[in-house]
Amino acid sequence: MIGKGTQAALDMYRCAEDVVFDKEKIRDILEEAADRFSLKELALYATENDEGDDFCFVMLCTNGHLFLHVFPTYGYVEADIFTLESGANPEQVAVFLRQEFGPDQSKLTTLKRGDYGSIKDMKPQRKKMVKTMRRAKNAGAKLKKFMTWKNTKE
Repeated sequence: MIGKGTQAALDMYRCAEDVVFDKEKIRDILEEAADRFSLKELALYATENDEGDDFCFVMLCTNGHLFLHVFPTYGYVEADIFTLESGANPEQVAVFLRQEFGPDQSKLTTLKRGDYGSIKDMKPQRKKMVKTMRRAKNAGAKLKKFMTWKNTKE
């Protein structure tokens, strides 16, 4: 087995505006995540896009990394978390980030890396989280669409 680790990809939609527009707060969140989950931070870099308002944070760790891409005007944040450390669980880091950014909806995909003998390893695991209010809005929209369709059939 070569370089066995776990990677988590987290997509967060309609995040709290007071967080996504505040770069210092995001930096603090990442540093707290590193401390809380024993990521052993080596360096933290921030980048900016000259053509838009999106930006990226890159945290290099001794045995992994944490990348965060932020699109403030859309309230969208995506995180890539990878670690070889058995003590640092990328899923737990993703749950922490989700709590800090407060999205309406999020999707977490995990993938085991480096186990070349396992077919099961090739399928990523996905978890979708939707806040109760968003779920109610979606159900209402589906019901409205169904009723419109039903009325056109009659």
